[in-house]
Amino acid sequence: MESLNFYIQYEKVRSLTFKKFKLLLEKSQMKTVSEITIRELSSTYSPNGLYFMFSSGGELAYVGKASSRSFIERIPSHFDQREHAWMNTVPKKILKRGNADTYDDALQRALDLQLVMMGFKDRTMSIRLETALRAFLQPRLNPGRKKVQDHQCLCEFES
Repeated sequence: MESLNFYIQYEKVRSLTFKKFKLLLEKSQMKTVSEITIRELSSTYSPNGLYFMFSSGGELAYVGKASSRSFIERIPSHFDQREHAWMNTVPKKILKRGNADTYDDALQRALDLQLVMMGFKDRTMSIRLETALRAFLQPRLNPGRKKVQDHQCLCEFES
């Protein structure tokens, strides 16, 4: 199994508070979405978890989860060339927010995002933690609504 520098194992960070996790995430190595290979998506410690997409300026744009589908299935589905495809949510959200004039432009902007992945052994936990992290981190394209305290620990969202 290949070691990926843009991959975090949840078990190694589960005791962090939300505030400390945010700092770790912002300092993590990232990889441009358009440069990620199938080999990289298929060689993770766990095939399920959360993924974080950042703009080139370091702003968190999107938090997503791969729970019912693996990283290798879920992440590429965001970047379909067909504007009306079912799961291409990132380019659609970029277009909807007026950050691009056409779907093709939005797709290119989406492919330029930087990715960090965090894997879980328990895929169902990623659903609860994704909701909490979206609320705390407030990504530009899919902010959350639930209130989360910065001193709460990630592990508080385990079953």
